[in-house]
This record gives sequence, C-alpha cells and structure tokens, in this order.
Amino acid sequence: MPEPKDLAAIKEVQRKVRQGEYGRQRKEFGRKYREILEKSYEEIRADALRYTASIGESIQCGKGCAHCCEHFVSVTVSQAVVIADYLYASENAMAVFLRNYGKWLKSIEENPQAVIIFSSLEEDTTLSAEVRTSPQELLHAYSTFAVPCPFLDKTRCAIYAVRPLCCAAYFAVTPPEFCRADVSSPPLVLEVKPSEKNLRALVQLADPRLSLHQESLPKLVYKLLTAGLPEVSRELDTLFALPKQTGAGNPKP
Repeated sequence: MPEPKDLAAIKEVQRKVRQGEYGRQRKEFGRKYREILEKSYEEIRADALRYTASIGESIQCGKGCAHCCEHFVSVTVSQAVVIADYLYASENAMAVFLRNYGKWLKSIEENPQAVIIFSSLEEDTTLSAEVRTSPQELLHAYSTFAVPCPFLDKTRCAIYAVRPLCCAAYFAVTPPEFCRADVSSPPLVLEVKPSEKNLRALVQLADPRLSLHQESLPKLVYKLLTAGLPEVSRELDTLFALPKQTGAGNPKP
C-alpha cells in the first residue's frame, strides 16, 4: 500500500482536479478522449477479426488469460490522465492499483537484472522527450520477469474500459499457454494499429507535449495521482526544453 503521505496527496490532487473551470475542461476532455478510444477499440477488433478469418485462424485471447499483462507498457500523458480520472470514478479500480503498485515496484527494484532492463526501457520513453520504439529484445527480456501489471485484478484488467491502445492492439491466434514467457514455442501474435484518423483525433485533443511524451504506465499514473498534471507538465517543459511559463496554474489537458 502507498505511504500515508501519498494517500493524502492523492485525495488532495483529486479534490483539485474537480474544481472550477479546469475541472469542467478536464471532464470534457476525458469524455471526448474516451469516445475516440472506444471507436479505436472497435476498429482494432473488427480489423483483427477480418484478418484472422482471411487466414483461417481465430483469436484465442479471452477472459481469464492475462499473459500479456506482464509486459512493459508505456502510455502518453493524455491517456494516463484519462486512466487517473477513471480511477477516481471507480473505487474498486483505485483500490486494485494502490494495493498492487508497491508490489509491482518492489518486484522490479529487488531484481538487479530487472532494474537494468526496466531502466533501459524507460530511457526509450521517459528520458527521451520523443517517441521511440523500444528494442524487441528488451521488451521480451522484461516479460520474462513475469511481473504482473498493477492494474491486474487476479486475471481481470481493472481499467479495461480505458486500457492503453497498445494493450488493445495485440491478439494471439495460438493457444494462450504459448504466450507464457517460459515456453520455448513462440506465440503467433498480431498487432492491429488504430487508424491515423483516430490517432490524429486523440493528439488534437490536448497540448502536443501530453500526446507525444510517453512514460511507463504504472509510474506515470501514480505520479499523476500523487503530484498532479501541473507537476508532470513542468517536467515536460524541461524535457522539451520549453521556456517555463509563470502563473500557468493547471495546464489544459
């Protein structure tokens, strides 16, 4: 569980993000973002079904299978804001994340090899101020540590309704057990990307920095919950080498 000071910070940040005009703007931003997310999810699944049918295969992913929930996942700040707001609205999802976050972080920090791999993956996101593709060998190496995503509630995703697009984009056509990290036979996994139209629509909703910069999903959401979007935006000012604005208050999502 988080430290008492972190829990107090989460409550204070939650109070602030719901206030006044900023609270209204953020609520509207989340509504529009989720509408585009839902369109993207539907589009991805329809494309996957069409393709698998064309090659005589079927999607094997289903409820109870969570092997892919042990991978490194990064998200944009924009999507992390939507996930944080989803946690505010779902007491159960918030409880799952706060209960698991410390265990997830400890599992990485107590494994020297995992620290090296995770740090290398973070350098491709958090420290770059640009979107770069993480090397596949690093992503595979991280998955072998079998550290469950802190949003995982047993075998169910607690934020499924607002899950990252990368999580929605992958489908396996081989049996679920092939996806285990300790299995020698590699699974056949398909990646279906959302349309450029929907991706462009997501980017246009927010400050470009919030749509282009990515960080580790659990760390970024925890940072937003405990520090708030203004603090994260100030970090981005430094990463993107932008002049610091005075009296900016809450940045517009």
